[in-house]
Amino acid sequence: GRRGGVGGGGGAAARRAGVGVRVAVVHVGGVVWAVAADGSRAACRVAALGGVAFPPGHDAVRLALADGRSVTVSPGHPTADGRIVGRLRPGDRLDGATIISAVTVHLTDGGTYDLLPSGPTGRYWADGILLGCTLWED
Repeated sequence: GRRGGVGGGGGAAARRAGVGVRVAVVHVGGVVWAVAADGSRAACRVAALGGVAFPPGHDAVRLALADGRSVTVSPGHPTADGRIVGRLRPGDRLDGATIISAVTVHLTDGGTYDLLPSGPTGRYWADGILLGCTLWED
């Protein structure tokens, strides 16, 4: 399977998924914003959760977009179009906006988390940025 995940469960806004719930406290059956078959945004139930423990100081990437959105994500997390977050650089495009910074940050709260939205795409919004899912099997 793929490795990666959305940043740890701390209180930072960059650690939220879907409809504004911290990824670490999302539960199976909860509702997040995901991509429907027709490409539209749809409220979808969480079908599965995943998490990976790591030692303090694990690296993640904080992406900031020109339109003001930002998210903290593990470097191995997939984008909605299949690229790997750790390979993104300033000037690249992500979810319709230009990346203005991609900064390595050290997470200290013990793990990264991901969710699998119900539906046909495996793609969901974290902090308003459309991402792929490490739990999605094509």
